[in-house]
Amino acid sequence: MKRKRSKGQGGTKSESSKTNLRKKNKGDSEEEVTPVVRLEKRKSAPVLSLDRGEAMETDTRPRTIAISKPRSEVWGAVTFAAREHDLPAGAVVHLRPLVDLRGDAGPKKIAGVLISRLQRTPSPFGNRMGDHTTSWQGVVDSVRASLYGLTVKEAATALLSMQAAAQAQVSDPDGTARDLLMRLEAVDADDATSRVGPLENSARLVAEQCALALSEKNESKAAQALATAVAQHLNFLNHLPFSTVPPASARGSTGSGEGTYRGALLAYEVKAAKLAAEKGTGAPKPRQSEQNEMRTALWKMFAFDASMRESYVEYALNPQSYGDVAKQYAELQSINTELDKALTAVATNKDRVTALQGIPALLDRIEDVQKAPGIYQGMHRAAGALRAKAEDARTRLQQPHTARRAESAKEAISSARNARILAEAGQVATDLKKIGDGAPEYAVVVLSDLLDRHLRVMAAAYPHAVTAAGLPEPVDGKLGRAAAEMMVKQFEGALRKEYPELFPKRAVPDALPPLIESITARLADQPPITVEPKRTTWASEAADTNLVVDFDPSLKESLVINGRAPAPPGVAGMGCHTTAWAIETQHANHLVSDATTGPQAVRALKEAVRKDLQSRIMELAALLPVEQIEGRQLASMFDEAAAVLNASDAPTAAMAYLSFRNLMPFATVNEGDRGGHAEKKDGGVDITFDRTAMKLAADHKQEELVKNAKSVADKLLAERDLLAADLDRWEDDDTLSTAVETVRTRLKEQADFLKRAKSGELATYAKEAGTKVFDTRLIEHKRVWKEVQDFRKG
Repeated sequence: MKRKRSKGQGGTKSESSKTNLRKKNKGDSEEEVTPVVRLEKRKSAPVLSLDRGEAMETDTRPRTIAISKPRSEVWGAVTFAAREHDLPAGAVVHLRPLVDLRGDAGPKKIAGVLISRLQRTPSPFGNRMGDHTTSWQGVVDSVRASLYGLTVKEAATALLSMQAAAQAQVSDPDGTARDLLMRLEAVDADDATSRVGPLENSARLVAEQCALALSEKNESKAAQALATAVAQHLNFLNHLPFSTVPPASARGSTGSGEGTYRGALLAYEVKAAKLAAEKGTGAPKPRQSEQNEMRTALWKMFAFDASMRESYVEYALNPQSYGDVAKQYAELQSINTELDKALTAVATNKDRVTALQGIPALLDRIEDVQKAPGIYQGMHRAAGALRAKAEDARTRLQQPHTARRAESAKEAISSARNARILAEAGQVATDLKKIGDGAPEYAVVVLSDLLDRHLRVMAAAYPHAVTAAGLPEPVDGKLGRAAAEMMVKQFEGALRKEYPELFPKRAVPDALPPLIESITARLADQPPITVEPKRTTWASEAADTNLVVDFDPSLKESLVINGRAPAPPGVAGMGCHTTAWAIETQHANHLVSDATTGPQAVRALKEAVRKDLQSRIMELAALLPVEQIEGRQLASMFDEAAAVLNASDAPTAAMAYLSFRNLMPFATVNEGDRGGHAEKKDGGVDITFDRTAMKLAADHKQEELVKNAKSVADKLLAERDLLAADLDRWEDDDTLSTAVETVRTRLKEQADFLKRAKSGELATYAKEAGTKVFDTRLIEHKRVWKEVQDFRKG
């Protein structure tokens, strides 16, 4: 049975607690929760030391929770091997990195591994992306950093080593990942056992593609093989247990704002590497403000809420209410049945008086559930939803009967939202029954392993930032007590913020001290983390592609835009813009040129996105290349449109709008030269339109329709179904929801035609489709370019 958790917002990183762990100094971050750190110089790679002033007294430590080896029918017996599996379509990796090679003489070096932030490996949970415990961008950055500056062959060797280390966690009978999978199997057998195929298949492909990269004499082909290996390695990492966890919301993961903190980390990496190179030293000493900023950013890249939710820490700290949960859920179900009867009275106009008289008693029963000591949040949320339903039923019962109100009452009875919330409450009861008294042990193992894994990823990706934040000195080949305490302080602060009801009037749950001590002890026993800040950094290349927007209405171009919007899924690297990016950014400024305040700019961009959703460009949605359809470009496009429509400030709206524009059909294509075209803001209408790339893209689509019509049709229908499953993500805006349904209709019509068309019809249609793609984009380009010229003259 798949899990749905009720705590927190999907994908949102928990903010750090404001709990004081030391005397605060002027300039300290308000979110500061880690102890003071200092740099220790070592002969090898720099390692950092923690000020031990906050360490726990040895003789006052609470007892620890016993950790036993888990039992499992599947993962306990699996002999892991890199081998081929016939995976379902949704589990096939469509991620397409681009290895950026640079250099003149000799083998070229890797300047970057370009992966759009919208490109993901398949989710372990089907069409729901889930929540990453460590930021996905951080995981990708750790791979980028490890391959930076290497030749293709050196990178292939390095990647094999990285894969071997990750694979050992699963193949070793005592491996960390295998232990977690065995524990997960006891709670969610389907989730745990379904990972065997993707893990083994990706392990096989990493080995095969790295071998090809090592043997291939053509450097370009070798780089392509390496890129494929990188994609498969990332897929392997994503399928390790608890790397991605079920989303808190039934809508799936909604994003977390991790880009802001990643941007801060990248900026510091670039600055620190430059200073180190100029001074010929190791990592520069950070200012206090920089130290605080890096600590905050590093831990904002960790999803405390998702990690705590999936570790059952709430259950571990609240065991006294285990026996009440089943009774509470039964009571909520009974109340819901009575409320449905009240709404039926509204719909049928029968027994209305009796139903109305019964509402107060139902509200009292709901209140009794809500006030139950130690009630779990899933139950509390369901009770709150039923309270709202009861109040709604009372209002309806007091209104005169009409046909419209009767129909509305029927819709309320079948509310998908209420059914989902009740199901989540039921899942709480089911989870508790499965995990039983093992919740404390489960929480200790999962949280300690995730905290350790996160810091290792951060150290690989952002070594200067981790150096600035402070890694404690290892002890006797272990991570050490001081490091463990630093990490657990972060966890405890997040715990208090995420579950305030567990700490009424500053009281501490009896189960907390043993839990804290057990996590600390387990972390202390982990191998040390080596941090190697260098004088050159991959981050300087990454910073160039990271889209950042500010709003300053005093400027003619009030949107100050740096970087580029992410490329669509299914496009290698950043792709080729059919309309020059310099024109697109100026056009966004044109749209907000009359805005003198942030809210006015937001309104202008919302109006623009609604117009775009109804434009002729959307007619090309069903003609997208099939690899971009499979990569869920359309869903990503609608998500960015929703982000604009939900934005509350101008920078957020502008970043989402530019990303949305970049995801519209054929705005960015896989074909063409990525070497740059000396784009200029004042470029003419012809030079700012990539005719060559657009022509190649149109020809590619024409060929695809002729040669693979039936296969394309199947994939269009599959995407139509996936969009239907995601509809609740876009239902809040009429224009957006209508656009989604229109695209779904076009996908169906296109698929039906491709299935029935004969070869002669296909050839004619394919040619017309290619022409339509090119002409429609050209018309759009001319419109945008002309509006930019008007803006420049104004």
